[in-house]
Amino acid sequence: MERDAGGEAGKRGEEMLALLRVGFPVIFTNFTLAVMQITDAWMIGSLGSEALAAVTPPGLLLFALVSFGYFFLSSVTTFISQSLGKGNPRDCGFFAWQGIFLAAALGVALIFLRPAGAPLFALIPNESERVLGLEISYFQIGLFSLGPALVSIAISNYFIGIQRNRVVILSSFLGMCANVFFNYGLIFGNLGFPEWGFEGAAWGTVFATLIEVAVLLMLFLSGRHASKFGTRRAAFSARDQERIARIGLPAGLQGAIDVISWGLVLSWLVAYFGTAHQAATTVLLRCMNLCFLPAEGVAVAALTMVGSAVGSGNHALAESRARLAFGMTAGYMMVVGFVLFVFRRPVLGFFSDDPAVVAVGAGAMIFVALFQIFDAMNISYLHALQGVGDNLWPAIVNVVLCGVILVGGGLAMVHWLPQLESRGIWALAGFYMLGQGLAFRGRWRSGAWKKIDLFRAQH
Repeated sequence: MERDAGGEAGKRGEEMLALLRVGFPVIFTNFTLAVMQITDAWMIGSLGSEALAAVTPPGLLLFALVSFGYFFLSSVTTFISQSLGKGNPRDCGFFAWQGIFLAAALGVALIFLRPAGAPLFALIPNESERVLGLEISYFQIGLFSLGPALVSIAISNYFIGIQRNRVVILSSFLGMCANVFFNYGLIFGNLGFPEWGFEGAAWGTVFATLIEVAVLLMLFLSGRHASKFGTRRAAFSARDQERIARIGLPAGLQGAIDVISWGLVLSWLVAYFGTAHQAATTVLLRCMNLCFLPAEGVAVAALTMVGSAVGSGNHALAESRARLAFGMTAGYMMVVGFVLFVFRRPVLGFFSDDPAVVAVGAGAMIFVALFQIFDAMNISYLHALQGVGDNLWPAIVNVVLCGVILVGGGLAMVHWLPQLESRGIWALAGFYMLGQGLAFRGRWRSGAWKKIDLFRAQH
C-alpha cells in the first residue's frame, strides 16, 4: 500500500512538473503583463487620482478586445496541440498561419472603433470632464496596439501548442522591458523622450507591442521551425479559418464578456460613488491580475495537455490534468489573495497617497481575497473545456450570470443600497465569480465534452 501511495504521489509530482514546464511561458508572460499593468498604474498614479481613475475604463475596454482575440485564437492552440498529438507536425505551421491571418485582420478592423470612444465613455458617470477626456484619449491611442498584440498572441499560441517554451519567455520579457522603458520615458519626459504625460502610457504600450511581435515573427520563421512545422508555408484556407472561427468565436465572446463583466461593468457601477472609488478599483484590479494572470499560465498548459490527451483518445488523462490544474491554481491564488489582504494598506499606499483611495480599496480588498478559490475553479475548468472545443456553453453561461448578478444586481445595489458604496459592488462580483466557477466545474464533470470531435471535417 505504501509503495502504491508513493508511486501515485510520484506520478502526480511528474504531472505537476509537466504542467509547469508547458505552462511556464504563459505563466511568465502573464506575470510580465501583471508587472506592466502594476508599473503603469504606479507611474500614472503619480499624476494624481483623476489620472489613476481615468486609466481603468479605457484600459479594460482595450483588454476586453485583446481578450476576445486571445480566447478566439486559443482555438488555434487546440488545433495545433491536437495535430501534434495525432503525429502531423506540419499541420501545426498551417494552423498557426490561419491564426496570424485572422489576428491581423481583426487588428486592422478594431482601429475603426476610434469614433466610438467618446459616446462609450460618456456613459460612465464621471465626476469631471477631465477624466472623460483622458479616457477617450487613452482608448483611441491604445487601439493601435491591438493589431501587433493579437498577432503576437497567434504566434505565441503556436509555440505553446508545440510545447516550445523559451521563445514565448524571451519575447514576453522583452515586451515587459520595452513597455517599462517607453512608459518611463514618455510619461515623464525622461531618457531623451518628449513628456506626453498620461498619453505617454498608451503610446508606450503601442511601441512595446511592435517590438514583441517583431521578435516572435523572426523566430517563427526561423529555419528549424520552417523545416519541421512548415512555418514558411503561408497558405490561406478559408475552410479552415471557418473551422477555427466556429470553435473560437464562442470562446472569444466568453473572454470578452468576462472582462467586460469584471472590468467595464464593475467600473461603470463603481463610478457612481466618485473618483476615489474609481481610483481604488484601478488598484484592486491590478492586484487581481497578480493573482489570476500567472495562474492562468497553468490553465493554458492544461488546455494544451488536455487537447493533446483528447487528440490521442485518452479521456482519463484529460480529466486528471484538469483536476491537477485546479489544485495548483487554487493553491497559488489563495496564498496571493491572503497576502494582499494582510498588506492591503501598504499595497494601496504604493499606488496612491490619497487617504480616501487607500480607505476605499482596503475595505474592498477582503472580497478580492475571499473569491480567489472560485476564480481558480473558473480559470481551470474553462480552459479545460476550451482544450476540447467546448466553448459555446461557457459563453452563454457568462452572459446570463453577468446580466443577472452584475448588471441587474449592481443597479439594484446602486439605487437601493447606496450606503454600501463600492463594497456592495465588489461583494456582487464575488457572487458572480462563485457562479462561474461552479458552473464550469459542473460542465466539465458532466462529460459532455467527450462527444466533441474537432477533426470530423479534415482540411
